[in-house]
Amino acid sequence: MQATYGNRVGVVIPTRGRARLVLRAVKSVLAQTHTDLEVIVVLDGPDDETVSTLSAIDDPRLRVEVMPQRGASAARNRGVQLANTDWVAFLDDDDLWRPGKLEMQLMLAKSSTDALPIVSCRSLNVSHQTASPYPLRIPLPNEPVSEFLFSMRGWPPRHGGIQTPTILAPRILFKRLLFDETLPRHEDWDWLLRAVQIPGSALLFLPEILVEVDRFSSLQRLSSLRDWRYSFNWIRARYDLVTKRAYSGFLLTVIPAFAARGGAGFGEFLLLLKEAAMRGQPNLIQLTVFAIWWLLPLRLVNWTGKMLVKAKSG
Repeated sequence: MQATYGNRVGVVIPTRGRARLVLRAVKSVLAQTHTDLEVIVVLDGPDDETVSTLSAIDDPRLRVEVMPQRGASAARNRGVQLANTDWVAFLDDDDLWRPGKLEMQLMLAKSSTDALPIVSCRSLNVSHQTASPYPLRIPLPNEPVSEFLFSMRGWPPRHGGIQTPTILAPRILFKRLLFDETLPRHEDWDWLLRAVQIPGSALLFLPEILVEVDRFSSLQRLSSLRDWRYSFNWIRARYDLVTKRAYSGFLLTVIPAFAARGGAGFGEFLLLLKEAAMRGQPNLIQLTVFAIWWLLPLRLVNWTGKMLVKAKSG
């Protein structure tokens, strides 16, 4: 059954110690063609410079909340609590929205017959002098969300994916299902996998690029991704939330990128392969990508990946 929602959107931006960047992010929200919104910047710990910088913005739609330092997930949850809106969207402090982002997502969400629509879109991942669309494919009709996230399709193989700054959903859904504040990584995937289990929820996807993600800054923040065992343990604990194909896809195409950069050896890669074979549903694409990460030098893998992205986005 379709639910009735108003038009007001709460935009939650967690930040700390990045005054110049968050100022750009806030301005990109206030420049939206959809103007019925409030921007809630949640400071994850005391940050006088950011408070001072944002105080120069004379717009009643902006508010700043300072909380004890507890991490980005806690900051997002706090922003949801503070929002006095029907909808909530998230933006990271180093990313930007294109002007029509909220307007287009609301139009799609309000046309849906689903009670709890979750709307995402494509982004442009910007790093140094390069920029590439993400994801490189859109969800197939009736494709399980876990397979869109973790299972490559086509040739050359293409991942799907969802990034937090692309998500818009009803506030009641975020109030019902908070981000897991105990997770240092994968909290966005974790939330989405749990959210689509709730009756009435559905993922809707716009193919347009409506978000610009600072990939270089994100990778700097996520340098601990080399700890591939964290990801291994995370997906094993979420086995019931993913399909078997998605499970093996995560083990054979997502984790190997972390493992290779972290210097994993023969035994570690063999562990991933065994787990995928025993509990997943590996296919030829997954096994091929896994073999590339396992057997080829890292520098060659990175070069090949860049060439494939360039070819597919050109």
